[in-house]
Amino acid sequence: LIAQAMCVPPNSLVIVDEPEVHLHKAIQTILWDAIERERADCTFIYITHDLEFAASHPDATIIWAKSFNGSVWDWVQVDPIDGFPTDLTLQILGCRKPVLFVEGTAESIDTNLYRRIYPEYHVLPRGSCHKVIESTRALRSADGFHGTQAFGLIDRDFRSDAELNALEKDGVLAIPVAEVENMFCMECVLGAAAMHEEKSLADVMREVRRTVVAEFKNALVDQATKHSRHEVHHLLSQFDGKSRNRDEFVGSVTKFTAKLDPEAVFDHRMQRLQDALNSENYAEILSLFNRKGLYRQLCQFTGKTVEHFPRWVLRELDKASCCENPSPIGVDLLKTLREEFPKFATSSLSKSELQGVEATVYGQ
Repeated sequence: LIAQAMCVPPNSLVIVDEPEVHLHKAIQTILWDAIERERADCTFIYITHDLEFAASHPDATIIWAKSFNGSVWDWVQVDPIDGFPTDLTLQILGCRKPVLFVEGTAESIDTNLYRRIYPEYHVLPRGSCHKVIESTRALRSADGFHGTQAFGLIDRDFRSDAELNALEKDGVLAIPVAEVENMFCMECVLGAAAMHEEKSLADVMREVRRTVVAEFKNALVDQATKHSRHEVHHLLSQFDGKSRNRDEFVGSVTKFTAKLDPEAVFDHRMQRLQDALNSENYAEILSLFNRKGLYRQLCQFTGKTVEHFPRWVLRELDKASCCENPSPIGVDLLKTLREEFPKFATSSLSKSELQGVEATVYGQ
């Protein structure tokens, strides 16, 4: 291949089918970039199934071959989307499922859980919640992106109801607990573990509730402070600062900050937390209490070890889908989680958009 590419006549069109074949990934892009530099007079066309190789050429024109009916190719040029990485764009092409951006990595607990709870979605991890929000907005705002629907799923963290409602308009929803780790503290999960260990659900949940309420009470002021800090940071992020001179800038800042009442923010957040504590509303506490290691204190009551508990949950969810011998515990757990986690409005697709989704299947 190297010899052929180097020896073609000047100003040739060089078509390379599967440039990645027989080459280690570490040198694929480096090698072909070097060849292109040596033959800068030529135009190179690569035909590849390797999305990573295609994405490694950011300045290239990318063509997606959707289908071929024996005489005519159905193809489309893939235009870049602002704020959206090329490799992610290529992953989405041809996918018949709606896209669900989530926090975490491919190996993290977030992704592994959501792929089981949302099998009808193409779940793509994006790292931080900010990346999830950014990716969802970018893909949804890309006009006519091949009929793809995009949604985002994030932790509730310290967000207010107003902030969550604003994100929902962009297709980003929050899970029913403050952090994904709190999912292991949900009653349905702990109940499934207790049943598996043949323990009394009532006894287990009594100890669980007692522990969570006590921990929440001890952390109340710290949690209220963190909630308040997040809300103020969010409010400040809405300042656009548009001004033409010093006086206008000072005036706009003064007017904006005058609306901030830190005492009111803190008191409101503290009251919300205090109400949850007073009522001992377990589900509400889990939605407000940001404590990643909380489940580590609770799984002991079920008879499960801290090291094995998350893996056991994932295995039970997998066994729920076994055709021959599904786990009754896993079936009930998966059903409950799907009921309690957010639902996305995928039914709002228009007829033409639905046809576009079907059309992408032929390219797989």
